Amino acid sequence: MRKNLPKNIYKVGSLRVWNMIQLPNEPIYYPVKSPKHGKTLINALADSQLLDTNITDNAFGMEILEKDGEWCDWEDNDGNNITDDECSVE
Repeated sequence: MRKNLPKNIYKVGSLRVWNMIQLPNEPIYYPVKSPKHGKTLINALADSQLLDTNITDNAFGMEILEKDGEWCDWEDNDGNNITDDECSVE
């Protein structure tokens, strides 16, 4: 029997940013507080990865935890996802 199982830090409506480096690969997840925080994190990760010549490709996105316990792509009120230029995160 395992001891000290990690508690689920996510609640319905929680947001997380995902980042995949060297596609295809497993994503790395980062919890964020808001869409604006997620956009800031994605921009910072992208900028830092541009400096690493070993990274040839990457991908980013943001998900929201739905009531059914599934993670779904987050969209703003106009249906844009976090990586769309038209995305509004204010």
